[in-house]
Amino acid sequence: MSAEQLKQRDAMQRLTDFLNEVGMLRHTPRSGYKFLGSGQETVAEHSHRTAVIGYALAKKTGADAARPCRRKPVQGTSIT
Repeated sequence: MSAEQLKQRDAMQRLTDFLNEVGMLRHTPRSGYKFLGSGQETVAEHSHRTAVIGYALAKKTGADAARPCRRKPVQGTSIT
């Protein structure tokens, strides 16, 4: 296998690992609720909700509505 093929295989493995990690967020409870004592929202649910809130506020104020949707959903992952 050439060096370029190894590099591509490594990149695909990292992508696969990342997508698996993102999938696990729907099973990961938010840690803040342990501190607050109530609630059962997962990290994925929280990320989705905050992206929608950011989108709505950006549209309302004339800001770039796509920006919060690009940034917020990955906050709970290793690529923040």
